[in-house]
Amino acid sequence: MMSRETSEIVMVPLAEWTGLKAELGQVRLEFQNLQSKYDQVNSKHDKLLLKNSDLRKRLLDQSQDQHRQAGPFSRNKPKADPKPPGRKSGKKYGKHHCGTVPERIDEVLTAPLSDRCPSGQNGNIITEKVSPQYQVELPTKMVHRRFEVEHGCCGQCGKRLQGHHELQTSDALGVAGVTLGSRLQAGIALLNKEVGLPHGKIQRALQILLGHRLSRSASCRSMFRTAALGVAAFQEATQALAKAEVIHLDETGCAG
Repeated sequence: MMSRETSEIVMVPLAEWTGLKAELGQVRLEFQNLQSKYDQVNSKHDKLLLKNSDLRKRLLDQSQDQHRQAGPFSRNKPKADPKPPGRKSGKKYGKHHCGTVPERIDEVLTAPLSDRCPSGQNGNIITEKVSPQYQVELPTKMVHRRFEVEHGCCGQCGKRLQGHHELQTSDALGVAGVTLGSRLQAGIALLNKEVGLPHGKIQRALQILLGHRLSRSASCRSMFRTAALGVAAFQEATQALAKAEVIHLDETGCAG
């Protein structure tokens, strides 16, 4: 048996029902408009995601191109049938470069003919002529100097004096009496500052090329001594720059 509450029928006036129906239609229309706007925003969002991914890829490629040897000069549009590198052979090739013959010859060696022909015959090998070939080699013999440092005193005031040779890079004696020559220190500075080798690799390079064992700390201390010698030149250059009327920077990165 139905209760009184559920059996009651709510009577709505026709005018109010018409208004509610019109309001419902308006709500549905607004919902459709919002749905359309949502679809448009969602589509735009997807396009922005694709564009963001493409820009990230271009930025990554550009940052990697900067570290490539031909990066600054690349057109990023390689040809389908590129020409082979180098100059073409023929009359327009130009003059062939030939190494300069050294003026001083330190060593003469003979490249003798073999006693046996490559064909396996043990015939008589006849020497017809001798042609020169020149070679420039890196010296591997270290120069070890010993300075006989004289000590004395002034006969007038009694002040202690110590001798000095022009090839000495330090006046230290005793425990610190083993020093590095000026050329070796200049080479360490060149390898570290211009070539960019760390002190550990400088140590390895000197051991391989010259057979000299140099500690990393010795290489580092050598750089400090070389820097101290350049303080006066640095101050002079700083003063000259301060007095200059125009100063410009060359940031092309292309060494002449």
